Amino acid sequence: MPTTARGIPLLDTSPATALPGYATGYNAISTALNTALDNLKTEIHNDEYVATIAGLPTSGNWAGRRMYVNEDTTTRIWDGSAWHIIGQKTASWVALTPESSYYNVVSNGSWQALSVMKLGRMVYLNGHISTDGSTGNDSTWAYVPSGYRPAVRWQVDARTLAAGSFDFNAYVNVADGALVFRSNISTGVANIIVQAAWPV
Repeated sequence: MPTTARGIPLLDTSPATALPGYATGYNAISTALNTALDNLKTEIHNDEYVATIAGLPTSGNWAGRRMYVNEDTTTRIWDGSAWHIIGQKTASWVALTPESSYYNVVSNGSWQALSVMKLGRMVYLNGHISTDGSTGNDSTWAYVPSGYRPAVRWQVDARTLAAGSFDFNAYVNVADGALVFRSNISTGVANIIVQAAWPV
């Protein structure tokens, strides 16, 4: 009996076969069924694709539907009511643009410029920022871009690198993503490390 690379076997169509016409018809059906099974397997295992997060469908979904989003290289699954991230192909740091009298520096090659990174359903804020002068309370250091912002106001850990380091009060605002420094900074306080993480 001839063999195939798929599950349904073929029949021998040689003259010695009692029913060669039957075998020919059977084999045609077998080939068609095997092709259909291969196509179904491909549909099950391959993610569908959309270009942007906004392009994720909100109707016509089913529980377990998977979708790859090119914008943030995530794979998402529909749970019956919403899309959830289940994996991410790549992730990279996105540098924040400093405001006013603030600027980004890398300290001795060990601290990166102030940046955010989205990995799965978490956003990480990390980096080094420095001032060129004194600032008042409630000063905005930088803005966290849309898509990276927390759902609620988020406390940020900020402290100096100098000897006798001390903490500052800072947070990320929900509405505009402003990274707000609530304490007064005097001239000469130049090296500050900022770190935080929140779900999205």
